[in-house]
Amino acid sequence: MRGVYEFTTAESKTALLVDSPHSGRMYPDDFTHICSDLDMHAAEDRYVDLLLENTPHHGADLLCATFPRSYIDVNRAEDDIDPLLISEPWPYDYAPSQRARNGIGLIRRLLRKDMPLYDEPLSITAIQNRIEQYYRPYHEKIETVLKDKKKTFDHAYFINMHSMPSSVTNHDFVLGTRHQKSCGPDFSDVIAQSLMDMGYKIVFNAPYQGAEIIQRYGQPFENIHAIQIEINKGLYLNEATQEKSKNFDVLKKDLEKLIHEVAEWTAT
Repeated sequence: MRGVYEFTTAESKTALLVDSPHSGRMYPDDFTHICSDLDMHAAEDRYVDLLLENTPHHGADLLCATFPRSYIDVNRAEDDIDPLLISEPWPYDYAPSQRARNGIGLIRRLLRKDMPLYDEPLSITAIQNRIEQYYRPYHEKIETVLKDKKKTFDHAYFINMHSMPSSVTNHDFVLGTRHQKSCGPDFSDVIAQSLMDMGYKIVFNAPYQGAEIIQRYGQPFENIHAIQIEINKGLYLNEATQEKSKNFDVLKKDLEKLIHEVAEWTAT
């Protein structure tokens, strides 16, 4: 869907979907932010879509948002509206989380702490447009793909891929399962073992256990399993310049190996 997401089906159909919801770099014309390009790039899961671009050759469908997460964050609940962001009272039901009250809800008021994203509040119309034209179509695509896989294979597996600043943890990957509420242990264990076999340090659920996307779609008792994977940006990115590091291609190959192994496992 042009301007919202790119979707590529696997060469060999399997029960596995991979997505990258925060790596979009196409900034809509009405996104009138006041931050520098470098700061905006740092807020992205920079280049995760490129790390994953060969995923369909290795057995998984690939869905990537093309808009930036700072425009609207599909990994937040639709009603996670920050009341300080809007120019007039929100006319619908809403339930701001603590993150929204801190300025990083569905639509950010702050790019990061003490860094305003806008010089004036947003209109209700502007927020509604982002929800209707970007947020909902992205979620509708996830839902459609997973329902199709469940119907075809009687189960579906979903890897929700992100990246995190290297300052957050000394681990290479954080695997978020919402403490095994979003997926069965067999799925998370095969991912963990594959990464450890390649020499990576992994940890479960700390500091990221997974947010709206895997909470919404991970239904292990319905045979729909979802896991969030956070990649340490230090593995592939120069965080000072927000450009690829010399290790980018190494990590890309390792992720292709991971996806290949997981896709094969889903077929057993």
